[in-house]
Amino acid sequence: MSGDLRMSIGSDTVRLLGCDDLMAGRGFSLPLRNLQNQLQFAVITPPQNQTPITMQMTDGFLVQINNELVCQLGDPSPDNQVILHQRIAMNNNLIKFLQDPAEPQDAATKNYVDRRKPVITVWAEENGPLNNNKYEWSFGNGASGGNGERGYPMSAVGRILHMGLARSSSGSVPSDMVVNIVVNGTENTAYGVTKPNSQFSGTITFGTPLELAQGDIINFRSAMSNTAVMSACVSLLIELDL
Repeated sequence: MSGDLRMSIGSDTVRLLGCDDLMAGRGFSLPLRNLQNQLQFAVITPPQNQTPITMQMTDGFLVQINNELVCQLGDPSPDNQVILHQRIAMNNNLIKFLQDPAEPQDAATKNYVDRRKPVITVWAEENGPLNNNKYEWSFGNGASGGNGERGYPMSAVGRILHMGLARSSSGSVPSDMVVNIVVNGTENTAYGVTKPNSQFSGTITFGTPLELAQGDIINFRSAMSNTAVMSACVSLLIELDL
């Protein structure tokens, strides 16, 4: 048969086109161009689960409204992806089983967001030469660190990830500077930062972060004298468990 196939609705309310008497082991297919592009359905013999209606394609299935692209299901590329051209309205439904983001524009999952904890910066300054074994760092009010019992109180459990140290001088770049972290009055020489000679600043990222409890007091202790320094600033990057 050739030519267009048109059926008048006549006086009927609905005109049925298809097959409505399929039984177990029987199927129905509607090929389009070839057998690799077809709409198909087969009734599965119990107790096996029934398979859905299948749309078999070689180049994907494109949806358009008023000649505007809406979406494409599959494409001939190796990715064989679903391509959306319009916004998606989820009607308060969930999107499930997403991977964590890998590219800058990937969507973030709940798991990814929950794992990313807030980070704060704690800093102190010394407006004068550094003195070895001194608690001389001020947290903004001009007061020194006493015997190490003063300082910044931790409002939550967290860990120190990174430490930095910078200074200024009246002449040439001053020699080495070393500052260690003090927690609850106890100096931890394994957690400190060095400003190398001929450098204006120094930083360190701790391979094993220094764990802190809620209520711990953070302070700093100079571990080297340096009379050429006019002022200096030490800082910590702290991740919080909130």
